[in-house]
Amino acid sequence: MVGLGNSCRGMKSPPLVVAALVACIIVLGFNYWIASSRSVDLQGRIMDLEGKVRRAAAERGAVELKKNEFQGELEKQRQQIDKIRSLHSFQMENANRVHQEEKAVLMSNITVNDRLIQSLREHLKELQTEYGKLQLDVYWFQKNQTNLQRKFSYDL
Repeated sequence: MVGLGNSCRGMKSPPLVVAALVACIIVLGFNYWIASSRSVDLQGRIMDLEGKVRRAAAERGAVELKKNEFQGELEKQRQQIDKIRSLHSFQMENANRVHQEEKAVLMSNITVNDRLIQSLREHLKELQTEYGKLQLDVYWFQKNQTNLQRKFSYDL
């Protein structure tokens, strides 16, 4: 058993190896403590970020709901605008049609009235001519009557 080491000493480790192991344990413990504290900080950050993500998701959902409501209202208003436009167009067409009908009626009335005025003018001319003849007849009648009165007076 010669080559396996010095067995006289017993199982004692050299102090340098023990010191190195203790130093390694201290370094590893320190590193573990630093890693643990960093891990706790990172877990805190992760929790904060998860909370922010949840709030952002909730806000996004609320915004989506409002967006959908506004889009629905916008669509309703567009439909109302379309209805109003079609109603306005219909009313304008009716107004134009009524206007054209009234214009045609008025033009017809004007034509009828012009014909009536023309016929009344012709009738007035005929009446004036007849009046002139009647005045002439009255004149001759009065003249004849005056002559007759003179003749009767003379005869009497």
